[in-house]
Amino acid sequence: LRCQRNWSQFGSRCFRIFTTETSWNDAEQNCVNMGGHLASVHNKEDYAFIQGLILKITLSNKLTWIGANKTDTSTIWFWSDGSAFDYTFWSSGQPDNIMVENCLQMNY
Repeated sequence: LRCQRNWSQFGSRCFRIFTTETSWNDAEQNCVNMGGHLASVHNKEDYAFIQGLILKITLSNKLTWIGANKTDTSTIWFWSDGSAFDYTFWSSGQPDNIMVENCLQMNY
């Protein structure tokens, strides 16, 4: 695998951080238009790599969309790339469903 310019490789996947603020749906569609999806996270190594990439590009722990989502009526989360939702890394007390929580952000 060889990632395109401005992309970062981790394992067999390529990642890119975009700094324009947008909705989850628009962010996912942007990724699909480029032949990919928002990032899926399957272990602590994925998490640490993506977290480090966010910090490198934004110089902060900026809130960043990742590919997890669910419907309003479901409690089952899935990755937009179709891979197994096999690793959780929720902040303490999350998801609390106080507000409609259908998308996932990585923030630190």
